[in-house]
Amino acid sequence: MIRQRMESFVLHQPLAQSALGRIKAVLDAPTKSNEKISAEVTRILAEAEEIYAETRKINAETDRLELDNYKGRIEFIRDLREMAMQLERDDWLGVFDGFDVCPKPIEQSE
Repeated sequence: MIRQRMESFVLHQPLAQSALGRIKAVLDAPTKSNEKISAEVTRILAEAEEIYAETRKINAETDRLELDNYKGRIEFIRDLREMAMQLERDDWLGVFDGFDVCPKPIEQSE
């Protein structure tokens, strides 16, 4: 069994050395590509932050418009209520228009 493992290790040793050589080559590569990737990532993050800020601004404007809309609706309902109350008063005034303001005193008979 130990012999099989030794043979397996010997067979896979060139593959391991090849992989190790590739990793070393990538690590030893000029840092220019890493700097380029870093710059690209930084640019993308900056764009994402700008988009996020714009989205927050649009959401704030939308919230303000919705609140203004609700405010207008509440004012409209308040005006309708006042008009309804005024109409009710006018109806009652119409009922009392037929009455004299100063009624004649009732004469008492003795």
